[in-house]
Amino acid sequence: MAWYEVTHSCGHTERHQLIGPHKSRKWRISCLEGELCQECFKAKRAEENAKAAEENRELGLPKLKGSQKQIQWAETIRKAILGALEDRFRKVEGATDEQKREYFQALDVLMVKESASWWIDHRDASMPNVLGECLKEAKLRITPAIPTTDAEIESRAEATIRPENPQTETVAEF
Repeated sequence: MAWYEVTHSCGHTERHQLIGPHKSRKWRISCLEGELCQECFKAKRAEENAKAAEENRELGLPKLKGSQKQIQWAETIRKAILGALEDRFRKVEGATDEQKREYFQALDVLMVKESASWWIDHRDASMPNVLGECLKEAKLRITPAIPTTDAEIESRAEATIRPENPQTETVAEF
């Protein structure tokens, strides 16, 4: 175990403690030399988070809820996920109308996610999994509750108001 002074790609020098065989230490030093120092990395990350937050606001996305650190991190994740989905949709040729409709339903659910922790939890999820989860949520929102007991059927019939001259038999629930 030894301490090494490493000059990073940003020009700053930091002290690192490295362990292992000499060959491994040399390899790790060469890797560290190609990276930013901790301070520059934090500054770059803060800049990326601020830029992502601004772009998300410009898109009209809702403010995220969570701790300040969660929100900063989740803004960048949200931007990356939405960008990946947009790229993915552009590449899909020959999608059926049903597939397009499902994509946009899932995207509508995704665009209103306000929990920073949700975005962080899904940062490594595959896009089909993210879309599938959001589509399930969209279908739950759209699917009306179907009455199952006689009492529910009766109460729904009593609560239904019909116009004198209906043009269709379609029922709208409020």
